[in-house]
Amino acid sequence: MSRHARAPQPNRHRRLALIAAALVVPLGAVAVQGASGSDDPPPPEDAAQTVARDVAPAPQSEEPTPEPPVSVGLSDEEVAAFVPALKTAAPGTLNSVTLTMPDGQERRYLYSVPVGADPQEPLPVLLAMGGWTDPPENFLRYAGFDTSAAASEAVVVYPAGVTNAWAGAPYSATGEDEDISFLRAVIAQLETALPIDRDRVTAVGMSNGGGMALELACHAPDLVAGVAAVSGAFYEGITTGCRDTPVATQIIHGTDDELLNYGGGVLHDTPYLPVEEVVRWQGTRNGCSTEAPESTPLGDNSDRLVLPDCTVETEHIRVNGGFHDWYIDPSTPDETWEFLSRQHAAAG
Repeated sequence: MSRHARAPQPNRHRRLALIAAALVVPLGAVAVQGASGSDDPPPPEDAAQTVARDVAPAPQSEEPTPEPPVSVGLSDEEVAAFVPALKTAAPGTLNSVTLTMPDGQERRYLYSVPVGADPQEPLPVLLAMGGWTDPPENFLRYAGFDTSAAASEAVVVYPAGVTNAWAGAPYSATGEDEDISFLRAVIAQLETALPIDRDRVTAVGMSNGGGMALELACHAPDLVAGVAAVSGAFYEGITTGCRDTPVATQIIHGTDDELLNYGGGVLHDTPYLPVEEVVRWQGTRNGCSTEAPESTPLGDNSDRLVLPDCTVETEHIRVNGGFHDWYIDPSTPDETWEFLSRQHAAAG
């Protein structure tokens, strides 16, 4: 049995089970489709693949020149003015919501409330975003958060991208402003029915969804305290115009990713960045030292590379020989939630 799963398929994710039949869906049945074969079509045969064994520290002279921050999306005040209130959801249920944005576009999301949640205790929120062509019902099916600690500790939200794609990719139907406004609206609407801890909103994504998680860290650091990108699609431009606020970041990527190569490349006629470059860039944003990261083995096939002296936690889990996957080994839902659950927004 491989130590890391191939592209999400039902028979290769024994531990990442379907949502339990006991879950109630009060807002309409949520159909669970078969797992998608992949988040992106195969790259050209000659796509470059560079497998680096360690994340080299960025030389001081090569630090990126900061881009001016870009104002992206609606403000919290603008969002609060149009979101309708939610009905109170029962703990342990899966709920489907359709939200009409100010431009008339209908967006939707699924969410679950942890069993045993104290109605007076503020809850963290995990925004979980699938890859291209991956509807939330499918991502929920293999992501495994329903059987992880996240299910009992947080409101887990599965938002849907327009045409099942997220901003920042060449095939996106939306821009950063639209998707960030939507995600702000989701949090604002949840607050009408649940005690949400706004200092503990985090985001995780697979492939294109991982790229969107980094977009949030870049353009909406006031919304998220931490992000995790798994087999992330880091298309050119993702590092442009970011705000100065650091955001805790975890990047998980396989060195043999056949779609989004570890060493960068071109897909959909658009360059995407090497994983190490993205790690260094986020380390610079998070105030990390340029010293070499601390490397420790993680299981039999991975290394955890922790960047030193950061303002907020910044780490890269390198899955040696790993493909374009949501991994079983190391356990992606466990590793990402363990990292994100301890993040809090900076005071002020």
